Amino acid sequence: MQKENLIKLNIRQKASAALILLLMVIALSAMFLLNADGKALLAAPDKAAAVLAALLLLTFGLFLYLCNFAKRCVAEIKYMYMIFLLLVICFQLNVIFSQPVMIYMRPVLTLCMLVTLLIGWKEGILFNFYQMLVLYLFDVYAGGFVFKDAAALYCAFNMLASGTYAVIYADRNKQRFNTVLSAFRLGTLSMLVGAAIYVLVEGIDTAALIVAAFSFLSPVISVLLYLGMLPLFELAFNIVTPYRLNELTDHNRDLLKQLAEKAPGTFNHCLSVSILAEACAVAIGENAQMARAAAYYHDIGKIKNPLYFKENQTDYDPHEDLTPELSANFIRKHAIEGFNICRKHRLPDEIAYICLEHHGTTIIKYFYAQAKKFTEGDLSTQQFKYHGPKPRSKIAVIIMIADAAEATLRAMEDRSRENVEARMQEIIDERMVLEQFSDCDITMKDLSTIKDTIVKISANIYHDRTEYPSVKFPAQGEEGEK
Repeated sequence: MQKENLIKLNIRQKASAALILLLMVIALSAMFLLNADGKALLAAPDKAAAVLAALLLLTFGLFLYLCNFAKRCVAEIKYMYMIFLLLVICFQLNVIFSQPVMIYMRPVLTLCMLVTLLIGWKEGILFNFYQMLVLYLFDVYAGGFVFKDAAALYCAFNMLASGTYAVIYADRNKQRFNTVLSAFRLGTLSMLVGAAIYVLVEGIDTAALIVAAFSFLSPVISVLLYLGMLPLFELAFNIVTPYRLNELTDHNRDLLKQLAEKAPGTFNHCLSVSILAEACAVAIGENAQMARAAAYYHDIGKIKNPLYFKENQTDYDPHEDLTPELSANFIRKHAIEGFNICRKHRLPDEIAYICLEHHGTTIIKYFYAQAKKFTEGDLSTQQFKYHGPKPRSKIAVIIMIADAAEATLRAMEDRSRENVEARMQEIIDERMVLEQFSDCDITMKDLSTIKDTIVKISANIYHDRTEYPSVKFPAQGEEGEK
């Protein structure tokens, strides 16, 4: 995915985002009016106008933030639809718990945790603050609570305290089971906030214990809803999350099983590339999980014609019966077929585009050299180029270099550090000459780090092994008879 400062928004994208947010305000306003005490707003037009003005002002602030600091949400309209659904659904879930005691059980953390995983942690904090203000408007003006009521104040302060902690924890946690455990930590924090606010507003009495117990349940309900809703939004909007990346790299996935069965050589190649790519991603501060997943699927298109690729051949090479031009066409087609397979199986767009980008517009040198033998004069490289596009993210660049490095290292006889380093520099220099990194914000320092990482890791992957001597052992029982 492109960096925020590289995304340029046009008027149409901004207008679409503004329209969706306006529809969201209308939906929220309708919920204000349809709740049990919402009729009070109709009886007081000035109060209703104040609530609507506050909603519009808050949403306008949200729109400005998205257009300046979360541009990808505006550039890709699916994020705006997702934001609309998330806010409306989570607001309605919270409205259900609007009774004086039940309000302490509100699943107020569900929204911020979902936004953190689906968009980002900064947006998680922003939407948590937005929801806090909208719910407070609802409680004070439509829910029947007065300004100083402990319940309304609790919801606001709980979202500030527990919500911020939930965003941090959701952003760092990569396992669903650990998220379940986090509900108890969040519950403890929520319980302390609820009891403290109740005592400060209402004084010390036995009801404080009930409030504390209900406050503990709020994060538990929030986390359960979060875990139930997250897979639905992941699939519906094709969003990448750490949980989904873990699932995509499971070797029991249907596509990976097909790759292992139909193109075992390619499958082993992808596993080796994933080791290199993951290490490179860590070295330059990119998403290691994404690098591993992209490496697993970058050559998935080869399952269409596996025998046309050297790593899957045994005795027969089908290229012997083809012209160099036809052979090159079969080779470069795997990038497009990989993209189509990813789209068909609803893999994340980031992975699908890396299938296209990992060769960029480089030349298939082997068949180009063969064609030159049969051609007099100059030969156009156009028929021997991949269609691209060029890599547009650092992860795509990592896969491009790691893919070429793995194939090169496997073919090398002398894998001394000096030789490997020289070959890796050649791979990078060749792609720089062909301007393969021109559409990405990768730096020379990043490329140098990638090269050094591959050189270091290759010594562990392609290390020497002890050659075991051939020894004949006596048959069982013979040694004892002598």
